[in-house]
Parts: sequence; C-alpha cells; structure tokens
Amino acid sequence: MRPRYWMYRLYVALSAGLSMLVVWIEPASLGNQIISKSGPIGWPCVAVLGVVSCVAVVDAVLNDMFGLAVRWKRALRWRHWVFMALAMGLASVSYVCVMAVGYTPLVLPFLLDATFATLVAITGLFHLYRSEQ
Repeated sequence: MRPRYWMYRLYVALSAGLSMLVVWIEPASLGNQIISKSGPIGWPCVAVLGVVSCVAVVDAVLNDMFGLAVRWKRALRWRHWVFMALAMGLASVSYVCVMAVGYTPLVLPFLLDATFATLVAITGLFHLYRSEQ
C-alpha cells in the first residue's frame, strides 16, 4: 500500500460521499430539507460534491488498497487537487446550509471532514513532491 495514511483518504471520501447520498435520497433528512430551502445553488453543490467524493473513493481503492496490481496514474498524480476540491465542496455545502437557515450544528461534521480533506491534500502534496526528489 502507498503511504500509511490511506485510511484517512478513504474515510474522508466515504464520509463526504455518504453524507451527500443521504442528503440526496432521503427527503426526511435535515440536510435535504436545508438544501431544498437554499434555492438554486444547493443541489448543484451536492451533486458536484458527490461526484468528487466518488472520484476520491475510486482513487483510494485503486491506488492504495490494490497496491501495484491496479493503478489510476492520473488520479495518483492529481490526488491533492481532488481532496482540495472535496474540502472546498464540503465547506461550500456548510456555507449553503448556514445561508439557508442560519447556524446549525449540522455543519460541524461537514467542516470537520473539510479540515481532514485539507490535511490529506497537504500531506499528499508533500509526499508527491518528496518522492520526485
């Protein structure tokens, strides 16, 4: 397996993806109700974040868990951008929630995952350029 922190990449990607899936398919969830109140910007944010989290999950599974047998080289090279996009998407969903209904504790898991995604991106960037030297 690649560097030892593969489980953090997988956790952040799965957490973001499953959160967006719950928001998308469960109309009774608080996240769905808040995004519905947010106007036209909410659902595109959720959709884009869902796609980015799927890319991050596939990257973590193919490039980290399968070892050298399977590689997605483009995702491996640009991994830090995917996780920064994930962090920005999670922060954007938090912003949409706050703008729709005001501050709610619902945004705290999104902000925590955004923080972890940022740390994963910075660490991945460090390992990428360190391995090139």
